[in-house]
Amino acid sequence: STLIRSRRQRQMCIRDSDYSLKNGYKDMACALTISATHQIPLPVVQSATATYQKALRSGYGDGAEVVFV
Repeated sequence: STLIRSRRQRQMCIRDSDYSLKNGYKDMACALTISATHQIPLPVVQSATATYQKALRSGYGDGAEVVFV
């Protein structure tokens, strides 16, 4: 189906890119800043950001080989 193909394409695009954990964290931090400005709670993004922070502190920041699903 089109939906499944789109998901696969996105997954392949992310896996094949140089999108590092640091970049993902930066994007989530921006989302949290915007959500705070507009008073929109994003509890899942807050939890994911905390997980990314732990991974960054453990040294997983520069490689694109780290994937959270």
